[in-house]
Amino acid sequence: MPAPLIVYLHIGYPKTGSSAIQSHISCNRGWFRRRGLLIPSTGFTAGAGHAFLLPQIVTAKDDDSRLDSSALDRLGAELDAAQRDECDSALLSWEGFAEASPAAMALLARSLASHRVVLLAYVREHGELFQSETLQHIEKLRLGRGEVLFERDQLLAGLPQNYDYHAALSRWRDAFDGALEVRTRLFDRDRLASGNVVLDFVSWLGLAPDERFSLQRDAVNVSLDTRSGSLLCLARAAGQAEPSLLSLCRALLEVIKQHGASTRDFLTSAEREEIWQHFSASTQQMFRDFAPENALPGEEGFALPLVKRNEPPALDELQFHAAVRAALARPQLETWQGNVLVRLWLSRVAAPPNVGWRGTERDGTWSRGHQSVLAFLLPETDPEEGPRALRLTIAGHYFGANSATDVIIDDHRDTLDLTRAELEIALDEAVRRDGVHVTLQHQEPGLPHGAEGDPAVDGMAFKLTYLDYNFIW
Repeated sequence: MPAPLIVYLHIGYPKTGSSAIQSHISCNRGWFRRRGLLIPSTGFTAGAGHAFLLPQIVTAKDDDSRLDSSALDRLGAELDAAQRDECDSALLSWEGFAEASPAAMALLARSLASHRVVLLAYVREHGELFQSETLQHIEKLRLGRGEVLFERDQLLAGLPQNYDYHAALSRWRDAFDGALEVRTRLFDRDRLASGNVVLDFVSWLGLAPDERFSLQRDAVNVSLDTRSGSLLCLARAAGQAEPSLLSLCRALLEVIKQHGASTRDFLTSAEREEIWQHFSASTQQMFRDFAPENALPGEEGFALPLVKRNEPPALDELQFHAAVRAALARPQLETWQGNVLVRLWLSRVAAPPNVGWRGTERDGTWSRGHQSVLAFLLPETDPEEGPRALRLTIAGHYFGANSATDVIIDDHRDTLDLTRAELEIALDEAVRRDGVHVTLQHQEPGLPHGAEGDPAVDGMAFKLTYLDYNFIW
């Protein structure tokens, strides 16, 4: 009988390098597999990890009566096949695992009962985590927590429950009836291998990255800094519409990418101390029961928050605003990690420099005129160890007499019903270098009854409501 697999369960706390880890998992699945570690395809999406392993239950707020184990059944079959193929281990990774309900944890525990399960979690000092996650929330235009930049009366009330690391890790251990090995590491760049969380994570799995491992040169999932975050909040307060806010956000991130960030510290020393004290008892218990492997001898908790760093801004104010205006005038194609895009997030690939799309609505974005373009860059992949193609899934619905679309990729043209369609795109040198470019030619763009305009220029033919991709190995 084959030996049980070691199943690594990376629960991926937000702002501890999870997006970077999952992006590199996606780009290097072949590299991992040739070294005995399986990245299961069940529930997996490029860039987000195993976000669909528990499709009917995501967080503890969900109704546990809707639990659906069908994906876990498929996962079990995939792990059994890997055992027969003499695979040593497997890796499951998703940020949502950190917020799973006890019922979801128990369901996953039952499905993995025949394997040795090792939970991996990076933990980060709470004040740093809060600041980074707040700026990320602003970048995503979900300003509920972002307003802490200006209003601080309910600071502790705004902290998520999963910031209590000891309680969260204990729930996972209890779900497995104690038969779970819990391993933690501090998310502190000075303690990570080569100062890089991806290299640190791969070494944590017992592997050594080599020249065939595709390490992304650009940062993954960059957060705003305080200056750009404040500017975006002010634009929102001034009544800017979401398409304008998204364009501004893209420009701000491009400036940070090119010129570096100003400080991301916005909490006062007193506020940092308040957060530190609030979690002090839980942190000490975590260091006793789930001691971080890269902690120093005798270390019993996160270091007391340091005095705020007085870092000079990457650009002075005039240079900063000039750089933002330049980025707005010359938008760049984005690297899209493959995460499922619905509603607002379709603007990730249906906004300038792409053309032929109207503003994003609650349920998608309409085509404009006779032609629309979808274009995006891909993360770096190795030509030999990397994927051979990607599968692009498009879904939506038509307007008026339209029922099909001419889809052009390079010089290849197909007429397809895009209500639900899957396109396979070969990853040749040009696609790896210049990105994916898909042209959609619409047959009969039209205008709603009573609307004014030229149908050929302003008319609608197809509403894009869903988009994702996965690599094909």
